[in-house]
Amino acid sequence: MAIEELPSALVTDRDGRLCTNAGIDWSNAPEGAMTLLPEDPDASARRIRTALKERTGAELAVVLADSEILGPGSMDLATGCSGIQVVDSNFGRTDLYGQPKIDGMDMIASELAAGSALLFGQADEQIPVVVRGLEYESGEGVPNSGGLIRRGLRKTIQLTTQLKAREWF
Repeated sequence: MAIEELPSALVTDRDGRLCTNAGIDWSNAPEGAMTLLPEDPDASARRIRTALKERTGAELAVVLADSEILGPGSMDLATGCSGIQVVDSNFGRTDLYGQPKIDGMDMIASELAAGSALLFGQADEQIPVVVRGLEYESGEGVPNSGGLIRRGLRKTIQLTTQLKAREWF
């Protein structure tokens, strides 16, 4: 098999985040131009959130999204957030059969981004998306991959200890 026939993508570590095509995007940019991810996507999300709160008085969360290649296609993932906890492990909650959930983390912000992409589109739609009615924990920022693992492990250890303490006492 020739190398040209192998499925591949250029993936770059940019400030602890994995980006396809080095975070450079030619779509939705004027001819001869390209767009880059913000240097600090979380700070951009905070600025947008602050401006919206000043204009509307509403307490809200902001999730910035960008599409990344996943398998044979692409999917929008959260790149910057403000006002929402990006990870929820649901640790210790019981499943349908009464067993406590003890593994996995739900990527709340990226799940919102992926679902919202079905509405805001990937071409020339220019449709902002507002999600109402979602219950979420407030928080700040999308941790890089190392930070995400540390945050998830810290939360898992903390909740495991609480769960075990309830069993023992």
